[in-house]
Amino acid sequence: GWKERKATRDYTAEMARVASVGSLEEGLVFLWAMEQIYLDAWKYAKSLLPPQSDSEDDTANAIRQLTNNWTTPEFEVFVKKVEVLANRHFARRHHGHSHSAIRAMESIWARVVELEEMFWPEDGEDT
Repeated sequence: GWKERKATRDYTAEMARVASVGSLEEGLVFLWAMEQIYLDAWKYAKSLLPPQSDSEDDTANAIRQLTNNWTTPEFEVFVKKVEVLANRHFARRHHGHSHSAIRAMESIWARVVELEEMFWPEDGEDT
């Protein structure tokens, strides 16, 4: 049967930690990083898809549907709005974009990238 991977548990634990003990600003940066990574990854995946054909199998069709879902203009607008909110709240809390505020945001962003990299199984990994 299906087994939850450690990387999945780590990611959800970090989300819970940020939600429970992090600030609003940290939560917004965490959300922004997650959503921007999703958007960028799905846009890249979409760029690799061949033209649609009638002979597509179920997997190719599912990938096409996912890429279409996660690359809509509406989703891009949502990600941009989260970015604006994160920047606005961090600037307000840190009295502008100070070096410490930027370092704090970069640290959160780097952690999300690290979690995302661990989240996706390597080719051939037993999942």
